[in-house]
Formats: sequence, C-alpha cells, structure tokens
Amino acid sequence: MAVLFCLCAFPKVGFSAEDVQTSETIENLPPIKGIVFNDANQNGVLDEGEKGISDVPVSDQTKIVMTDKDGRYELPGAKHVTINVNLPAQWMAKPNPITGVPAFYKDFHTEDKGMFKSTGPIPKSVDFALIERPDADSKNFKAIIMGDSQLPERHFDAYAGDIVDEIIGIDADFVSILGDISSENLKSMDKIAALTYHAKKPLFGVIGNHDRDYKATEFSQSSASFKRVFGPDYYSFNRGDVHFLVLNTVLFNGKGSSYGWGCEKTQLDWIRQDLSMVPNDKLIVMMMHVPLIHKRGKGACKGLNEIFKMVEDRPLPTLALAGHWHTSGNYVLDESDGWKGKAPFYLCILPHACGSWWSGPTDYRNLPLSDQTDGVPNGWTLWEFNGTQYKCDFKPSTHSDTFQARIYTPDMRTIQYGYNGLANDAILVNAFFTYETAKLEMSIDDGEWKTMEKENMQDPFALSSFNGPYASTSAWVPVATCQHMWKGNTGKLETGYHDVKIRIPQVDGRVIEQGKVFYQY
Repeated sequence: MAVLFCLCAFPKVGFSAEDVQTSETIENLPPIKGIVFNDANQNGVLDEGEKGISDVPVSDQTKIVMTDKDGRYELPGAKHVTINVNLPAQWMAKPNPITGVPAFYKDFHTEDKGMFKSTGPIPKSVDFALIERPDADSKNFKAIIMGDSQLPERHFDAYAGDIVDEIIGIDADFVSILGDISSENLKSMDKIAALTYHAKKPLFGVIGNHDRDYKATEFSQSSASFKRVFGPDYYSFNRGDVHFLVLNTVLFNGKGSSYGWGCEKTQLDWIRQDLSMVPNDKLIVMMMHVPLIHKRGKGACKGLNEIFKMVEDRPLPTLALAGHWHTSGNYVLDESDGWKGKAPFYLCILPHACGSWWSGPTDYRNLPLSDQTDGVPNGWTLWEFNGTQYKCDFKPSTHSDTFQARIYTPDMRTIQYGYNGLANDAILVNAFFTYETAKLEMSIDDGEWKTMEKENMQDPFALSSFNGPYASTSAWVPVATCQHMWKGNTGKLETGYHDVKIRIPQVDGRVIEQGKVFYQY
C-alpha cells in the first residue's frame, strides 16, 4: 500500500484514559430534551401546527435515542456536548447560508474549559427542524466526495479553480471532504466551507489530523474548532438505501500535532449502537480521514477488528472511503487484513483535492499542477447510487473526464522519461482509480489483447514534475512508489505511427478503454 508521509504513532494495546472521549454527562444536571419536527414553512422554528417526527435517532456522541410518536427525545444532562440528528433518508436539514453545513447538530458549552468557549445555558428545548425531501422515496442520488483539500488561504484560488469551478454545475445531493480540510489554520475552516458552498450543495465534513486543536489537553477538546464549523467529529446520515457512517480515525495522544490512528472506545460503542439500527438491506458507506488499514499487512487502525465484527454478518458489501495519503489506492480486504465477512469489504483511498499539497510547477493559470505524488491528478469523485448499487467516476481537475490513466509509450522515453531499466519497447500505464489486483489488458493497432504485468514504480511524469527544473516544490514532498502501475511490451513494430489501447477495470465493476497514438522510430 502507499507510503504515509505524515507523522503517525503506532497503536498501543488496549485503551488508556486519554483514548476515551466523553460528553461530560453529570448526574445532577437536568436532562437535555427537545423535539425533531417537520419544518413545513422552512423557517427553522417550531410553529403552531408543525408536527414532530417519530423514530428519528438523536445522539450526544455517546448515547443514541429514538424520538417518540410526537418527535420528542431525552438525553442525559451535560456541560459540554454536541447533540445531533442522524438524518433519515427522506429528510434533510437546511444548509447554513454561508458554509453550507446542514443544521443537523447543536454544540453546547455551559462554561469555558480549555478549547471550549461558553455558549451559555443549554435551552430548555433543543429542537431540530427537518425538511421533507421533495423526492423522499427516490433511491437514486449523487454525491461529490474528495480526499484532503488541506488548504492554506494562499491557495484558495487554486482550490476555486481546480475544484469549486468544476463542481458548480454538477447535479449532486451533497459534497464531502474526507478530512484535512484546513492546513492547520483552523480559523480558516469556515472560509473553506463558504468557498466550497459556492457550488450550492450541502457540505458534510470529516475531521483530519490537520483539523485538530493541537493545544487540546484531552480528546474531546481536540475537535473543538472542527465542531464549531462542521458539527460532530463522528456521526451518520441516510440517503436512499445508503447509510453514511462518518468516523474520526485520528487518535489524540496529547502531543500537539502528533497522533495515532483508529477509533477510541466511546466512538466504537457509539458505532455499535448506530449500526444496530441499520437494516441489513441498506448499504454501509464509511467515510474517514486516516484509512482503516495503514500499510497492507503492516498496520491497522485501533478498533479495526471491532469495526469488522460489527459489519461482517451483513449481506451487502461495505465500502470505506478515506484520504490522508496524498496517493490513491483501491483494495479488496481479505483475511490477511482481518476481514472475515460474508460480503466484500472495499477500501478506497480517494484522489485528493490538493493533490501534492498544492505543489509542483504552475500551469497557464499560474496555479500549481498539484498532481499527487503517485502521478494521479488532483481532483474529486462523483458517486451515483441507485438503491444499493453504485457507480463511481474520478474527475481529474482541469482534464477531460476520459483521462483515467497516463500511458507511457516507447517514443516518450527518448524525450524526458527514463523507465528504470525496462525494455526499449515498454508500455507503462498509471491507472488512476482501479484496484491493486486489477487485470489490465493492452492491444497494439487493434491486435490481440494481452494481459499487462503489475510494476510498482515511481511515475515518470511525477518524477519530471517534482524533480525537474520548473518543479517549485518543497523538498519534503517526495515522489511515491505508484501502487497502480502496469507494464507491457509492444514487440517489434515498423517505423511510423501506431496506437495502443488499454482496458482498465474500475472500482464499480465497469471496464473502460483509453488509448494513445505513438511513433515507432
């Protein structure tokens, strides 16, 4: 699997006190009560005649309760707590008019404490206004999901040009960024959300290691700034026949920017409650920052086995989407990873919005190239769900949608690329968004289709981009070994123009073709 370039602490055995996140519930405090209601006039206020909604999960990130027939719920009292609704498929919460984050949560702090700043007393009734979807019974919807934006304000123009401009006209229910939304400037998170919301699509956040408060002295405070903009650091929501489970896989260790990876005990207990309420005929899609598997066979997140056990008896596949690596990868987990489930468990490391941290040579717009260190263009993915079936398209920023691989032909090596000792007739293919075990095939001049061989190596274009004379890249940005590179050979060809076609399996089961014309000298 891909190399991780950020500082990570390996998991400890068991759970220590610092691993346990609490809502600071106090027995002698009054319970938190409220109503989840149908906001018919969409003004956010419970008006006379507006009715409560039954059977809606409401959570304080420790306990999940269901609303009664009148839409009422009750949770334990607390001084510091985030209350949120697990949005049902047929209901939505109104997006914040500036940030686009749906109003599915409320964050309360009755006193100052560390990173928490007092928000005043908790209201006697903590109510949630939901709006019935006009297509409440539809099972078909689209979502825009991308890896890290990791966005300092000096690169807002690059993010606007590469990402926001491209998703404005896309029909999608929501946008989600899989962590490292900011680049440690936590005060800019609301600005990043606001910039993203120019696309006018609700925004669901996922916390990453660079979105944490480094000065926090306990786990619950490490997500204080994130919660201020995006709400709870773990939660769930539903759309169609899909249950989206958003996880916090960044473990607090009290050492500033350092961290471990995994889920602490409180979150695991919450996940168990959440999944127990999801029928077996629903597709589970987990969204997280740090992937569940760190390096295949060499490390896994804390709590992985517990998460596996929670879904291993489900009849449908489980899909886990992550970021963090600044490289892409798609994996079918198996027993060597600890997965023993009935149905497949797919782990997809999505292409990142920021690519290689907004680095590389600049283009005609004077914006950084930003390809990932494995040679994959920065970009985003469009997921289309129809019931429990899905289709996924990788959208490489500033490229045609048909650009799903870089194909290197023999004539290119005479210009600027070296092929690390490969034969002179070598064809290399960097397939951006396929599985590590995929079977790629190639055909020369409409001839016989031949199976290509896996060849993990550095991408020639990435080497040229990051090490060339126009690189303008920080020295700490390395070129990674590409885990989705294949090789083949043309054989003896006559001098002149030829073409090569490549068949590339995609993560959703489709097989696409991409080709290239080259000159044989």
